[in-house]
Amino acid sequence: MAGSEQTVVRALIGNSTVAVLKFSAFAVSGSGAMLSEAIHTLADVGNQGLLLLGLRQAKRGPDTRHPYGYGQASFFWALVSALGIFFLGCGVTVAHGVQSLVHPPDHVEVGWLTWSVLAFSFLLDGWVLFGAVQQLREERPEGMAWRTYVGRIKDPMLLAVLLEDFVACAGVLIAIVGILLTWTTKDPLWDALASIVIGLLLGFVAVTLVRMNQRFLLGSAVDPEIDEGIRQILAARPSIEAVHRVQSRWVGPSAFAYKAEVDFDGAWFAGQLEEMYGAVFEQANRPEAVSKLLAIYTEHVARLMAREVDAIESEISFNYPRAAFIELEPSVSEGRAARRASAEALKASREASGQVSAHS
Repeated sequence: MAGSEQTVVRALIGNSTVAVLKFSAFAVSGSGAMLSEAIHTLADVGNQGLLLLGLRQAKRGPDTRHPYGYGQASFFWALVSALGIFFLGCGVTVAHGVQSLVHPPDHVEVGWLTWSVLAFSFLLDGWVLFGAVQQLREERPEGMAWRTYVGRIKDPMLLAVLLEDFVACAGVLIAIVGILLTWTTKDPLWDALASIVIGLLLGFVAVTLVRMNQRFLLGSAVDPEIDEGIRQILAARPSIEAVHRVQSRWVGPSAFAYKAEVDFDGAWFAGQLEEMYGAVFEQANRPEAVSKLLAIYTEHVARLMAREVDAIESEISFNYPRAAFIELEPSVSEGRAARRASAEALKASREASGQVSAHS
């Protein structure tokens, strides 16, 4: 998440500078669109401060109270940030635009300061947006469409900066059009309409971010291709007969938990130990010797199963580095090999009983 933190810090510094300039330009011009842009940028500064707080908190590792770590803190603070965009950015901006429509200002002063601030804001927001797009380009899997990748972003910090600065650039262009039309027509209607449109764009961004963070806070499962890939890894292991009750969820922007119940093949484990114990079992003819031998044998089976589980988890982690928490539980249901062995033992027992009856 280091790239996300750099992107957020870059946006925080840039927007703090732009907010001061926009409020200064509003104080001189009295433009409603300029005030909307200033409020918009001020909201971005506060929101990016919350995002930075979330990033710092999400870095904390697992502990006894939070066994899956603090990764979801990033989703929580991003949700708070999105609500701030909605109420402060969208709400205040639209309200001011409507007020300007009902009670238009007497005069809007447009000079070099207004145009300079807007031009500088567009360049600075574009610089931040370019940095976010560059990070996406580096992380996007080869061959995946941009629209698909952006729709699957798990990092709320990066998505927030991406959307906020995209709207910031669009908002500057809208403000320029509104102020320019007001300046040329002497009608403050255009300035007020520009303010309302900027507010509605912020509302769209806020709703998009709220829905994303809500989904992950509720426990969104991993993407279907990740689930299918892990299932294929499990199915390819000769020690596993079947996989049941798979559960997965994202526990942070770059980490997920994966849990599955698996049917282990008892015949496979027996085959691994057959060479070691085959002759020993044949020589064990006293009850106390058989009891001791079974205790040692089951201990080796348990160790072999633990090593097999570790090997499976390592293979999953190698192929899917974001699989931070993997839990494989033996299924309580009887596997095919166990049922087959039980049936064969029962058949042998019945045949032996029949032979005894015949002799008697």
